[in-house]
Amino acid sequence: MKKIVSGILSVLMACSLSVSAFAAEPPETATINPNSIVIADSLVEYTEYREDGEYFISEKVSESGITSTIYKIDGDQKTFYSTIESVVDDGIVKQVEVDQNGNSEETTLKAIITDVSSSQTGKTITARSGEGYLRTDEYSISLVGQKVTVATAAAAIVAVCNYIPTATASAIIKAAIKLVSIGAAGVAAGVAAGVAALPNYLYVTSEVYRSQSVGKIYYRYYNDYFLDADRTQLIGEWTFRHRAGH
Repeated sequence: MKKIVSGILSVLMACSLSVSAFAAEPPETATINPNSIVIADSLVEYTEYREDGEYFISEKVSESGITSTIYKIDGDQKTFYSTIESVVDDGIVKQVEVDQNGNSEETTLKAIITDVSSSQTGKTITARSGEGYLRTDEYSISLVGQKVTVATAAAAIVAVCNYIPTATASAIIKAAIKLVSIGAAGVAAGVAAGVAALPNYLYVTSEVYRSQSVGKIYYRYYNDYFLDADRTQLIGEWTFRHRAGH
């Protein structure tokens, strides 16, 4: 869990980058104001619009898990709505939501990697100093579950791609939401332009390189994230380093 959380925090700290897409099944239609997302240290905050109004979500990430507190906004007032406690267990984000009346509901969220393919393009050594090219991987990531929040979505991605820091995952999500908002502006009735739902899928192209240092072998992934299967809508680029055997 500590590794998952440190990863989530890394993703959160890289919030200026973009996000990939993933599939989620929220209990109701919800859109996020991408300009409201604030990621600092272990805190994620943003505004979300649901069918019955506007909500403020504040999420705290720690070594024990994620605490998401949801408030209903009425004018200048914020009224407590519910709290979601999330932990990562065997690659699945398990969540318990307790509302203002004490009623609880348990849900799960997981990320799934599909459409995996690998190829070698004939490269040997590129301008990436000291690293030898191995292969190029292509795959997609989808999120399956309910009660999706930015931090829990990041945790699910980190759980399925364990070499990705959590903070980076959150940054990818934030960037994806911003990119989706460009096409979604003004679509939702009664909601201001510039809002978007969490994307449905994340399409990844990853160049994999290998290097060796002081007897240790490392793999570096140069990843491009896209919103579409044709890989034309680039969300952003991230680089990850992973030590063999870990």
